[in-house]
Amino acid sequence: MILTRRSWLRNVTSAVAGAITLDALPAPLVSGLEQLLGLDYGLAEAKGKQWRNPFLVIDDAYQDTLKNKSNDNLEDQIQHFVGYLRSHGVIPAGEKTSFYVYDLEKKYVVADINIDEQRMSASLIKPFVMAAAYDKLQRTKVKPKTRAKLTSDIQAMIQHSSNAATNRVIDFVGGVKTVQAYLARTKLFGETKVVEKIPPGGRTYRNKTSAHDLNILLNQLYKGNLVSADASKEMLATLDGYVTSRVDDKVIAMEGVKDVAGKTGFVAGLNGEATIIEYQ
Repeated sequence: MILTRRSWLRNVTSAVAGAITLDALPAPLVSGLEQLLGLDYGLAEAKGKQWRNPFLVIDDAYQDTLKNKSNDNLEDQIQHFVGYLRSHGVIPAGEKTSFYVYDLEKKYVVADINIDEQRMSASLIKPFVMAAAYDKLQRTKVKPKTRAKLTSDIQAMIQHSSNAATNRVIDFVGGVKTVQAYLARTKLFGETKVVEKIPPGGRTYRNKTSAHDLNILLNQLYKGNLVSADASKEMLATLDGYVTSRVDDKVIAMEGVKDVAGKTGFVAGLNGEATIIEYQ
């Protein structure tokens, strides 16, 4: 069996849930457990209560949503689902969420929740950096060796979320101000701000984006409008190879789903994913 990050989390949280209650742990250890898992499950808020494996609570939330909201639109279903998780401590009361679901073929918004709220971007800034790099390639001549190295760095940046490769791509573009200047020229991304390279340890908190801007980027790539049709096709192919997804093992298993292409972002205070789901 291939041990994915998600399956590892399931195993760890299952083992922990069966062994302890949070009331027996000091608060610093509770917070440390959250950091170890890499996701904020609201453990600190739940301290003093019998803790259930959050994945089981998520499953319960899904079943409860099906039972009570199966005939409602997707946006209402999402709101119910998130509300259930908040009420059971899986999502902390103060945590903010954004969801944007857009049908690329039928061209209509399926769900629209806090889409223009500016959030920390973490690694979700990397597809914008990729677009800026392709824009420079479009406008300037580079040696084949330089292009090959850049292509390798872009793939590492997107598919494996390499921070070192990201900083090299930013340097190729001309720095963060040049990346931001490209985004400004497109007049597409009102809430996306690139102001820093990825610091040591990956703790990038100053770059910003929104669910709406991420959707616009994916939409423009899908239409072949970002930089050029050929560049858009190459960038989509790169996004198609990302291996950091937190949803692919669930989504791909669904009947009719063929593929996902996108990017994840995670840092303390932000856990996000933007992806194109291809289905029959």
